[in-house]
Amino acid sequence: MFKNYLTIALRNFRRHKLFSLINMAGLAIGISAALVIYLIVQYEFNFDTFHKDKDRIYRVVSELKFPDLTINNSGVPAPTGRAAVKELTGFEVVAPFITADETNVAIAHTGSSSPVVFKKQKNIAFADGNYFRLFDYPWLAGAAQVALKDPFQVVLTESRANEYFGKIAVSDMVGRTIVYDDTLKATVSGIVKDLQQPTSFATREFISLATIGSTGLKDRWGWDEWGSINSNSQLFVKIEPRASTASLLKQFAALREKYRTKNDLEKNDIIKHSFQPLADIHFNNTYDAMGERQAHKPTLYGLLAVALFLLLLGCINFVNLTTAQATQRAREIG
Repeated sequence: MFKNYLTIALRNFRRHKLFSLINMAGLAIGISAALVIYLIVQYEFNFDTFHKDKDRIYRVVSELKFPDLTINNSGVPAPTGRAAVKELTGFEVVAPFITADETNVAIAHTGSSSPVVFKKQKNIAFADGNYFRLFDYPWLAGAAQVALKDPFQVVLTESRANEYFGKIAVSDMVGRTIVYDDTLKATVSGIVKDLQQPTSFATREFISLATIGSTGLKDRWGWDEWGSINSNSQLFVKIEPRASTASLLKQFAALREKYRTKNDLEKNDIIKHSFQPLADIHFNNTYDAMGERQAHKPTLYGLLAVALFLLLLGCINFVNLTTAQATQRAREIG
């Protein structure tokens, strides 16, 4: 029976080639356009959805209120993370994170008298082992518990390690020395795989956070400055399952008041911290996304509406043309 249906369909197609092509093309274009739009929207909504316990991961952001101005900043004072680890409760993980883009990197190679220099490298940050407890990176060499424990250690992603050292075994990369801005020497202590899923976290190079406290970088990054907020200095937390975000934010407010200096108190401003959900980072342009591209939810919903419209239009057009053809055939029969 199927063979008969196919024979009839081919016969009708040969009799009405132009009509049939228009009919099928309209439906195919509608389905294809809807599918492409759906894949685009699905990609955007999949950003950072792969992390374990993602619903309990937040970024601590800041709101600075002046008499005539309000500023939203994705950063916190640099000492906040270290103090939170010691003094606050209700958190499973507290992970300070300081971005350090456009850093010159020098790599010494065996048999070469001068190092290979990579100028203004991006996607570099200072972090500690808690960062890798928070976000899911598969480890190729080293371990999250110790890889960033001490000063002058650095963890590279696989792509960055291959860029620096070529296609050698990851075990041979561990222990190599990297020089930053001609002054800071760090030893490779681990290699992790690059994140394959859509993410706002594009960092490829993680220098141990303890390095800042052991060098002259303390002044550059405001290591002990409670009165300074810079978007480079960010803080991510994972709250305990039954913790109240309101009570946790009160702890942050109390922590800030505890460490405000006399000069800071004299400033005519009010600083308030809040929690930004991990899933919100890719969509909320009130705060930055660590330098990565952000999406606009209303636009994505609009695209879905367009996809539905194109699909319906293609179906309606197909039905109308098929009905018209059937009417014409009925007239021919008599």
